[in-house]
Amino acid sequence: MHKINSKSNHSATFHDRFILLGIIFAVWAFIRLLESILPDRLLEFLPGPFPMAVLFVMAIAMMTYMVIIYFAQKWKERSRVSKLEAIDLNHFDKAYPSIDIFVAAHNEQSVILDTLQNLLQIDYPNFTIYVIDDRSMDQTADLVDGFISKNKLHDKVLLIRRVNEQTPGKAASLNQAITQSSGQLILVVDADARLEADCLKRSLHYFQDPKVGAIQFQKRVRNAPYNTLTLCQDLEFAFDTYLQLGRDSINGFVELRGSGQITSRDCLQSVGGWNEVALTEDLDISVRIAAAGWKIRFAPEIIISEEGVITTTALFKQRRRWAEGSLRRYLSNFGLLISPYSKISLAQRLDILPFVCQFAVPVWVFLDVLVICLHLAQGQPTHIPILILATVLVSLNMWINIAIGIRRWRDYSPLESIKYATLAFAYGTAHWPPLVLWTMRKVILGRRPTEWSKTPRMSDILDPQSESNSLG
Repeated sequence: MHKINSKSNHSATFHDRFILLGIIFAVWAFIRLLESILPDRLLEFLPGPFPMAVLFVMAIAMMTYMVIIYFAQKWKERSRVSKLEAIDLNHFDKAYPSIDIFVAAHNEQSVILDTLQNLLQIDYPNFTIYVIDDRSMDQTADLVDGFISKNKLHDKVLLIRRVNEQTPGKAASLNQAITQSSGQLILVVDADARLEADCLKRSLHYFQDPKVGAIQFQKRVRNAPYNTLTLCQDLEFAFDTYLQLGRDSINGFVELRGSGQITSRDCLQSVGGWNEVALTEDLDISVRIAAAGWKIRFAPEIIISEEGVITTTALFKQRRRWAEGSLRRYLSNFGLLISPYSKISLAQRLDILPFVCQFAVPVWVFLDVLVICLHLAQGQPTHIPILILATVLVSLNMWINIAIGIRRWRDYSPLESIKYATLAFAYGTAHWPPLVLWTMRKVILGRRPTEWSKTPRMSDILDPQSESNSLG
């Protein structure tokens, strides 16, 4: 397993900083090299200075990618499973495979019992629930223990108490549970998750392909109607569903999302379990699973719902960790991504590029705006038109695809989809570019990675007294 210590934390910070600065310098040097060797006649036909032409090409490439995944989804919809299929149990030795459900919990007294009640109604003959209490300072462990005793569920629900362990966090909790369980498949859910009764049976047909090591359910926000922020998060998940299914349709790089993911024990053992150093253990293990030659499939017909955060402060705190973890997983696994010996396919490598552009384009635009301002102050000519054109192309592309995703996965009318896509686009524009800039600064200049922190539940925010009680 991928254990953590203070030295590995500092080592990871230096490694990530070195790789990121190396990539930035290599891209800059490559662009300058091309600019110096390309014929002047060719450069004259390019839209603006050469770096801006590269940005323009990136915008066109992103648009082309979105067109490809749109038609790939439409083509593959004809063969996608839309209802529960008959399961060939011969593939699983003529019996339902055993499934362990891992629920990592840290100060989750407000939601944990409702989640257990939901999990126990799952219609599946062979599953065990493991609640891993990670040093909770509230009544989480006691509530679970009492629930087990009261309902005589000692063989169905098991409690793992992590009290004095030096390694905190979800990844360490999951790794410990792996050593104390024996299920052939592992379902990981957050402590506020809600699942449908037939979710496990519907998932089995994916694992009839021996190359499939993991699948990811479709995520939805259960409290979307609460306010505009929770609605925007649910619209964001609709867009994510559209992208994930697109990646699945082209055999691209499907990612796990931390909750609602099923992984085979063989797959987990082959990659060494979860990385306890990673900020986003789900994204990190997605890279390592692909590098080991396993497939990750996306299962949009199986829905898992969870709470969205209800305040902007909680949202930015959560998304800072997500953004930094997303970038660091590429940097930490950079060798796997470029190694010719890695089993990551060419389609998956190409599929990763548009998502890396999520970090590259905002930084590029920000730096270029600074240069433009400097040129304007000095009375020099600028290349504002091509910068604006590239930004408009990227923005229009994102807005159209958000609208398609919302229309497809939230069943709104065309007019409603356009309205909600505009809202979701404004929401993303307001928080993503600042988060990217913050993340780049953190990786390059920060002394250590951001520490993991629990996302507050609705009840923690609406009833602060319950949270203060949980702290002793």
